[in-house]
Amino acid sequence: MPSTIPCLWYDQSAEEAAQFYCSIFPNSSVLRVERSPMDNPSGPEGSVLPSSSNSTARAIPP
Repeated sequence: MPSTIPCLWYDQSAEEAAQFYCSIFPNSSVLRVERSPMDNPSGPEGSVLPSSSNSTARAIPP
């Protein structure tokens, strides 16, 4: 049976949301957080870009 890989998209507070979801699902963790090196149309310098997380020991790609 094919598996489902969720994709969560946030315009703001992505890092906080990833930390929240990882806190409620066992064996989950934030694997990587990428930050913007400069201002861009999506946000200011330092804002969170696509990230990777791990839910129940399965990696969720950015």
